[in-house]
Amino acid sequence: MSLANRGLAYLQLALYLEPGHALAQLSLADLYEAMKKPELAIKIYERVPASSPLKRNAEIQLALDLDALERTEEAKKHLEKLIASRPDDMEAIIALRQHPARTQAIRRLRRKLRKSH
Repeated sequence: MSLANRGLAYLQLALYLEPGHALAQLSLADLYEAMKKPELAIKIYERVPASSPLKRNAEIQLALDLDALERTEEAKKHLEKLIASRPDDMEAIIALRQHPARTQAIRRLRRKLRKSH
């Protein structure tokens, strides 16, 4: 059994035992991303509880995965909604700057947000 498969099994077991464990959810989604399965990562990010302090990180990663799937407009709308909910928090913009696979649509969003601040 490969290391990735072993990690996948352990994370799935952890979530079976505690379905709302946000750190296990983020770890599983990250593993799916490493396995080049952003569709599965998105499904996991959507399950992170709204009450979790990790929810915002999950939302940012979800948008990046949408963009990786060339669902750029959907990613842009997701980020606009996320940033509109907390306009004084630039965490999403910083995360986007660090992501190497940004698209033109996300760059336009950053410029738009800079103008509004």
